[in-house]
Amino acid sequence: MRFAFPAAVAAVSLLALAACGETSAPDGVNTQDANAATDTADVAVAAASEELEKSIPAPLRGTWGMVDADCTSQAGDAKGLLKINSNSLVFYESVGRLDQVMEREADRLVAKFAFTGEGMEWSRTETLTLDGTTLTRSTDAGDAQGPFTYQRCG
Repeated sequence: MRFAFPAAVAAVSLLALAACGETSAPDGVNTQDANAATDTADVAVAAASEELEKSIPAPLRGTWGMVDADCTSQAGDAKGLLKINSNSLVFYESVGRLDQVMEREADRLVAKFAFTGEGMEWSRTETLTLDGTTLTRSTDAGDAQGPFTYQRCG
């Protein structure tokens, strides 16, 4: 991996030369190393893109409260508090880990989450939609009342 950067520079040099009509590598540049570096870079970009597609969009991430007191409570009793990071929803008594993304846009996510909490495990589909400063969460769980609305904690 120590040689990936020089090889990547060589690959870029080869691409630049090819764009200018040059067909041979400059002296001291191993075309196999340059091609391998380009392939490695392509794989890394594809993996990063795939990982991004499997994450919760950045605009939806953060700390959200159903009422103002959820954001300011110091007693640990903020039952309407929702923390969203790149791959989970953290509620007062449960955590949902992102399992399968079904729809993903910058301001909307429909995904299946694997939940754990209070000694139980379950899965459900959650829809998160950002409209201005309001986050709306709805679920496919029949026992949940909803949709639920949240405001970003300051």
